[in-house]
Amino acid sequence: RVLGKASPYDSSIRVPMLAYGPTFPGRTNTSLVGNIDIAPTIARLAGTQMPKPDGRELLSPGRRDYLFIQLRFIGMGLRSSRLMYFEYGNGEREYYDRRNDPLELNNLLPPGAPEDPDPPIGLPRASELSLRLSYLRKCAGARCQ
Repeated sequence: RVLGKASPYDSSIRVPMLAYGPTFPGRTNTSLVGNIDIAPTIARLAGTQMPKPDGRELLSPGRRDYLFIQLRFIGMGLRSSRLMYFEYGNGEREYYDRRNDPLELNNLLPPGAPEDPDPPIGLPRASELSLRLSYLRKCAGARCQ
């Protein structure tokens, strides 16, 4: 599936970010972060807090297990360091084992495959990811991270 920049693939959604300032040391952070984390981080650096942000500020310890991907008019999905799962609005799904398929070429849920096939060892079932995605679609604020 080729969608250009509006796609859930790593080559489209993984974007480097550089921040510089006198109040924080330079470092590399390889955690899963999203655009929703930028505003809470800037608020903290400015000495204030945002009421109920969807993102989390990046200067505190802690990591998230999954990053929620939402592509308007296309669909929603989850990404982690190990997997990418995406549900399109037309019902199609994609699921990639990023450790063994870093280019996201071998969809574990191709058309005609069983509804919920056994995943590779160490990966959750597609049905579990779909349930988590359903929950994330409806929630807001810090509890969604």
